[in-house]
Amino acid sequence: MSEELVVRQCAPTLAGIKTGSLFSCPCDSPEELRQEVRRINRLLAGKGLCLLPLRFDGGRALLYLYRPSRLRQDLEDAEAVRLLEESGYPCHSAGQCVACLIRRLRENDEFPHEIGLFLSYPPEDVRGFIENKACRFKCAGLWKVYGDEERAKELFRQYKRCTDRCCALWRAPGWRSWPCDIFFNRERNETIMKKTAVVYWSSTGNTEAMAQAVLEGMKEAGAEAVLLTPDAVDVGALAGMDAIAFGCPAMGSEVLEECEFEPMFSGCKNRLGGKSVGLFGSYGWGDGQWMRDWEKDCDDAGINLVCESVICCETPDDTVLEACRAMGKVLAE
Repeated sequence: MSEELVVRQCAPTLAGIKTGSLFSCPCDSPEELRQEVRRINRLLAGKGLCLLPLRFDGGRALLYLYRPSRLRQDLEDAEAVRLLEESGYPCHSAGQCVACLIRRLRENDEFPHEIGLFLSYPPEDVRGFIENKACRFKCAGLWKVYGDEERAKELFRQYKRCTDRCCALWRAPGWRSWPCDIFFNRERNETIMKKTAVVYWSSTGNTEAMAQAVLEGMKEAGAEAVLLTPDAVDVGALAGMDAIAFGCPAMGSEVLEECEFEPMFSGCKNRLGGKSVGLFGSYGWGDGQWMRDWEKDCDDAGINLVCESVICCETPDDTVLEACRAMGKVLAE
């Protein structure tokens, strides 16, 4: 997946005039694609954007680039809420809706047409498409229009102008250090202190040392940061965080700690959509399979892992602790 493909397919979302964009790309290895998605999410850190793999099928991957803040606003629309509830979505949060969309795409053969609500399509057009079985529309562009035809045509023109402009800038000399200023999220006030948290479980003190280093990185980058253990986690409070680092060592046959940490994480993971998340932990045996499984679980839940996970065998050395501080700084951006 090339950065040029993302620019070409997602320019209106990158430029901040559209909530989300859907596109596909060749995929020989889901794991390699997940690594590429994480790399791009690191580039987009701090710009209010999140890239998620939605489905892998037939040598291709379906991906979703979106702005969580805009999606929350879109899904508060009364007609959007009705459509989602009729389709069985938990409308408690946008993150839960994204996680539900991913499950529907991966578990069902039928394509979920309510996906238009996640792409800035007007709710009346989404309902019209579903109820009319894609027939009897007024006009068609990026979507089939059943409501305000003139407004839709203006949006089609606006999105095309934006795509043409962004692609031209991408091809121009000096603009290849992507993402460039034209994609900067102007909605964000840079003077606002970002709210972050480090949530960890530790038995030997190794993962705790890593957690302290992540916390230091967050604070050095100017974020408001708190350190929490699973018993102190309030799921509702986590919903108010901009970024969260989760740390847990490998236990048993390379799994997350099962009495405190895993139940806590399972209880909140479907509410983490749209947040920047990082993972870390220590191990004493094996080859890090617990972290690979954890990363896949996060990908399946639609969680935005914005940085490389940090793992170490036994006691973290200076190199590992510095990587943890770097993670904290990325999450605080």
